[in-house]
Amino acid sequence: MTGSYALIGPPATAPTTDLSNPQHFERFVVSHSSVVLTVCLRLLKDRFAAEDACQETFTAAWRHRRELRPNRAWLLKVATNKCLDELRARSRHRTHSVEEHPDGEAHYIVSQAPTPEAAVLNACAEEVLQLALLRLPWTQRLAVVLSDVEGWSYRDIALTCDVSLGTVKSRIFRARKSLRQVLADAGFVR
Repeated sequence: MTGSYALIGPPATAPTTDLSNPQHFERFVVSHSSVVLTVCLRLLKDRFAAEDACQETFTAAWRHRRELRPNRAWLLKVATNKCLDELRARSRHRTHSVEEHPDGEAHYIVSQAPTPEAAVLNACAEEVLQLALLRLPWTQRLAVVLSDVEGWSYRDIALTCDVSLGTVKSRIFRARKSLRQVLADAGFVR
């Protein structure tokens, strides 16, 4: 067909779609699974963890199919939160390695960890930052996390969120400004 244009990404759920109908829900999953899995893969950089997060996202959609109208934006929000939970869990469960010394005894590798005082300050700053992130509007939070935490380009964020490049830049600017102010108010930055 000449002159036709394809939409980028799958369409949002139609208002008349009844997701409590298993066939409608299956179509919903098929039409959105690649986008959700792509976001999870980019956030987690681990295929198995991304597939788990994707599955948990659609499980949440099934659980909330009657009280909500899950759509693409809702799915991306849930998927991002599942990925953030996974990243937090990973950071809590890091292991320390042990090297075998030539004399046969195990020697622990010297820690590169910060001093206890710095660790406490970092933990406080991280807690303040996490609370500040939760207060941001969802669109700003998603944009700044994808950009600053995950290193996505503005173009990739715009494509994933189906917004213009200018909108992404604006959201990230506003989010950074709000976060900077919260950290300044808490005394962590000037």
